[in-house]
Amino acid sequence: MRDLGRLCRRAQEMGILLALEFEPGFVIDSTDLMLRAFSEVGSPVLKANLDIGHVFLCDPDPMDAIARCKGLIAHAHLENMKTGVHNHLVPYEGDMDLPAYISALRDAGFDGMASFDAYQYDYEAVAEKTIAYFKGIF
Repeated sequence: MRDLGRLCRRAQEMGILLALEFEPGFVIDSTDLMLRAFSEVGSPVLKANLDIGHVFLCDPDPMDAIARCKGLIAHAHLENMKTGVHNHLVPYEGDMDLPAYISALRDAGFDGMASFDAYQYDYEAVAEKTIAYFKGIF
């Protein structure tokens, strides 16, 4: 945490935010661990890049996990996933109820930028259907 604290101090000097994303199988791999890191570092510039697929996979109660991030979400990654499989899917495939996740983000006060995070696809091939899907939610 010492290095993260130093990064935060430098970021604060520069007037920028740092958005931490937890990753399944990494040192910080759940909302609980991410929030503990935030508490230990104690920096106002340390926020979350909340990947809702990671929340789905790693947190026993994903909706509660999102709610506990209220006021801390700087950016969100949106995709779908199958239960138990860390594989970023297009929004119309997978086991997640994306409208419920989007609603939970809104309920947590998030109204910032989000990005479609499904790097395994040819974006041009899935763009039209993906955009239509997200327009239906938003």
